[in-house]
Amino acid sequence: MPTLRWRKSNGAIIPGGSIKPGKEMILSGGGYHVLPRTFTVQRRYGALLRRIREHRGQPAASPVDLPLDAIPQEVNAAISEPWVLPTPGRRLKWRLFFEDDRLGRSGEIHLSRWGSFGPSIGVPTGPVELGVQADFTASVDPVARFRVLTPWQEEGVPFRDLLGELVEEGDTALDDLLEPYLPSAPPEGWKIGVSQDEFSIAEGESVNVSAQIHAPTAGGIAFALEMAAEVEGEIMIACSDPMVVEVPEDGDQPALLFSDGGDCGGATQKRRRHRGRRVIRW
Repeated sequence: MPTLRWRKSNGAIIPGGSIKPGKEMILSGGGYHVLPRTFTVQRRYGALLRRIREHRGQPAASPVDLPLDAIPQEVNAAISEPWVLPTPGRRLKWRLFFEDDRLGRSGEIHLSRWGSFGPSIGVPTGPVELGVQADFTASVDPVARFRVLTPWQEEGVPFRDLLGELVEEGDTALDDLLEPYLPSAPPEGWKIGVSQDEFSIAEGESVNVSAQIHAPTAGGIAFALEMAAEVEGEIMIACSDPMVVEVPEDGDQPALLFSDGGDCGGATQKRRRHRGRRVIRW
């Protein structure tokens, strides 16, 4: 079966992870019985945009650029001309893969100005405490500061700004989908914050960031994790996808919605009871 790989311009294989925009890439495939004619880079959308695109009858991924010619190399192999990674929105992350015209598909890379999120496991810390975790991988070498974005924050309206960037990306309004989870104040008794708000991260290193949610009453909120760092005199910002935590009126287990690890997400949510505590698995 053919193997498709992302490569640097010098031919080195890129294993995945977070990649900065503007770099030259080469798309490569090997192990063919019949050589392909083209390679096409595709963007796979996060959970929120996939939901909307599905409702509109659109696919979960779309081409980023025109197809690239697959240039024959040694026996059973082909590569593209160098292709420059585009720049996503200011705080967004794109998931990119490429495919050939013979149904072969590469692994994904995460395109971000300085870092990306990947999902991990939510850890219960008490009957009404939720720990929603994400692994952040830096594509530069910063001291990163983390915070939780919520709908009721007024300073700079950061959560609404994030939704605005996604609206531009998806050419549709997300407010309708998230409206039940955009309160002007937190539900009664709810508190949310990060367990550690600053990390020193080496390029390519991952750290685990945990949002602690105290949710003693029924309700639901949309939120996102934001990372900020000064890189070469510029404040760089990256965000997780918006997510939703909902505690139902009947007291059943809470749901973590749209958890995906990505555009600024797909992961399957598995919920179970554990010694009377709430457990959310991504």
